[in-house]
Amino acid sequence: SRGGFVQGMPPARPLRPPAPLLAPARLPMAPNRGHSKGRLLESIWRMQSRVTFAVCGLMGARTVLRLSSLATSAPVTIAMAAASGLLTAFAGGAQSNILLSAATGGAQEVQYAWSMRRGWICTLVGSGAAVIMCACGSLSVLDGQVCQWLLSLHMGVVVASAITRSGWFDGHDWDGLLSLPALGTFLYAQGGGLWRDVLCGQMPEALELRTVVPMLLGLALVHAMYQIGSAGGKDRKGTWLALLAGAPSVACLFELWR
Repeated sequence: SRGGFVQGMPPARPLRPPAPLLAPARLPMAPNRGHSKGRLLESIWRMQSRVTFAVCGLMGARTVLRLSSLATSAPVTIAMAAASGLLTAFAGGAQSNILLSAATGGAQEVQYAWSMRRGWICTLVGSGAAVIMCACGSLSVLDGQVCQWLLSLHMGVVVASAITRSGWFDGHDWDGLLSLPALGTFLYAQGGGLWRDVLCGQMPEALELRTVVPMLLGLALVHAMYQIGSAGGKDRKGTWLALLAGAPSVACLFELWR
């Protein structure tokens, strides 16, 4: 042999130690739990936005349907109900975004809800549900105790969204001008309903004490929870705390003042 080779034979392969009888199987890498939680949170917010658009469409259409009758001019009433639902869904966020863009000198990138197709679809679905309920004579179901509690819980989720997703608390230093983000988040949550009631010739429900008091207290409470949870740069933890603890707390405040 020469250098480990045998003339006329291929080189011998080095011997490998025998594999153990119970060799551990190669397990797939565990998914990143942080990314999984982030995807779950985004999925929850997407679902929340769809429900919010539908509820805004429902409540906006209800306001018009209470003032008009489907029996006299159904096409006009249905069109006005749909327009009222769209105004309720989009006007609040638009006002908040315009104010935020002006306050930051255009540095804050904003996205308007009317640019999302799912917002239009969900809002019109909610308005259509209100029209169907009115045609069936069951629109008064929305005034029941269960529906009122669900609406209060919905407002709690909207307040949590206003604090965590409106952009007003994305690292901005307002130099003590807390009234500016307070106004921006209030418009985010109630601006659409405010203009809807004004255009319908009604006292805006958003300016009544039974709405203003729990809304402002809820905004302060959820903001405090978000700041506590986000300490140390853990924004996702703060968002979870605002959603899971803040939203039910705000719902309870609305029920207390209702």
